[in-house]
Amino acid sequence: MKMKNDALLEKLAQRCGCLYLSDLRQPSAVNRMMILATLQELNAEDYPLNQWKRVWLYLTDLPLPAERTASDLRGTLLEQLTSPKTPVGSEQTGHGKAWAKREKPQRTK
Repeated sequence: MKMKNDALLEKLAQRCGCLYLSDLRQPSAVNRMMILATLQELNAEDYPLNQWKRVWLYLTDLPLPAERTASDLRGTLLEQLTSPKTPVGSEQTGHGKAWAKREKPQRTK
């Protein structure tokens, strides 16, 4: 049985009570906790690595890490999303990228 490429993203949105995929990027603490709880409940091996990569890119807007298994990438994603240094919501990027870790740009003279 072939899965849709966004099956994991859609499952995540559905289980978090989101009407639209874009709701996953909303900067509320409740939304963040729902996403974390849902990711912890999901079995990483139920979805192929490429779907976990899509979730990583969608939620973090960061380059993909080098993980080679769905389980490893899920673990890294959970670490990223629970990091206290990770800002929540659009105050970071202005685009609603919920949990992107970014360094402040260096000013050039």
